[in-house]
Amino acid sequence: MKVESGMTRMIGMPHTEAYNVIDAMEAAEKAADTKALQWCARRIVWLYEQGETYNGDMFCNAEKLFNDVWADMLKRDAPPESIAAVIARGDEAAETEPPDAEEATDAIDTLKAFFEESLNGKIYKTVIENLAALKMAVKKAEAQ
Repeated sequence: MKVESGMTRMIGMPHTEAYNVIDAMEAAEKAADTKALQWCARRIVWLYEQGETYNGDMFCNAEKLFNDVWADMLKRDAPPESIAAVIARGDEAAETEPPDAEEATDAIDTLKAFFEESLNGKIYKTVIENLAALKMAVKKAEAQ
């Protein structure tokens, strides 16, 4: 089966929680910690059940509801000590580390492609000029 945008039905699960549980499963497997693996399996099943089926770009998650229920479940069925730190971590590393010049340039190129498809005429020319100036600023900052 080939995954195609808008045609293949997908299950959406919150990224941080799903990856933390998967990382915890790997750690529990290495430690042969059966109780931790069982706990992780319950969480993955719950995430799957709470996940939304969507096509392409139609995914929308009720963030507040999910966060409240996830926190309540962690209180009622806390992860084993051996994997608690993995489950508790969030996206802090991704949020605190600023993007590098390559990532900034990629973001500008993405914006340019978006505007090329969405705008035309005088407004497009102004936007592209501003994006070019931004790219130059990124290169200048990287050089310093």
